[in-house]
Amino acid sequence: MARWCRRLAGGALATGLAAAPAMAQQEISSLGLTVTTTPAFTSDYIFRGISQTRRNVAGQLTLDVAHSSGFYVGGFISNVSFLGTNARQETDVVAGYRTELAGFNLDAGIVYYAYAGYNRRGGYNLDWLELAVRGSRTFDPVTVTVSGFYTPNFQLQSGNSFYLEGQADVKLPYGFTASGRVGYQWIERNQRFGVPDYLNWSAGLSYDLPAGFTLSAGYYDTNVARRDCAGGQDICGATGIVSLSRKF
Repeated sequence: MARWCRRLAGGALATGLAAAPAMAQQEISSLGLTVTTTPAFTSDYIFRGISQTRRNVAGQLTLDVAHSSGFYVGGFISNVSFLGTNARQETDVVAGYRTELAGFNLDAGIVYYAYAGYNRRGGYNLDWLELAVRGSRTFDPVTVTVSGFYTPNFQLQSGNSFYLEGQADVKLPYGFTASGRVGYQWIERNQRFGVPDYLNWSAGLSYDLPAGFTLSAGYYDTNVARRDCAGGQDICGATGIVSLSRKF
């Protein structure tokens, strides 16, 4: 489920829910484990349509350790940059269960988003915990995914939050994959978080390069006007992203 995590968000979980680059897998047969790692370098880290690095580059690593029973644990690390805070790194911890039922791939898990070294200094907490569910089905060459997320206390202690997202990935000739995504974010205390409830969408294309590299490019946007975006910041509007990863 790696990418329940933000991931790839640029970012976006992204395996799982974000448009993740190709992953290298190692099987530990004696323990029934499969270990997946995804190192990536991206021109911006976007999470649900909003830049987490203020339009700067990000280095990221996603880890997924899955057991043959369906249970898994994982993690995600990326640099971040939030105006008015000293947060410099995001570390996500993930755990959940995957299974297949009547042709559907189902995934349920929990994600903890932490910002090591962040000093609240009387402000609101950045850390938060989220429940996630996801279902997908492939109608070759198209895979359709629907995901839902809930937390009783969203980032910056902004209260109940719901996020719903639909995604389609299409395998194309010559090793290309096209993807599209639409999501909607509800937030109880919008003023505290800094943006109103909003719609976000993206479209992307990835290609497997020689020597094990994967190149991805995407367009991301939201319906949040700049005047309503975290005090007028340029982190919610339309942007293009390029990312590069390599299989190991």
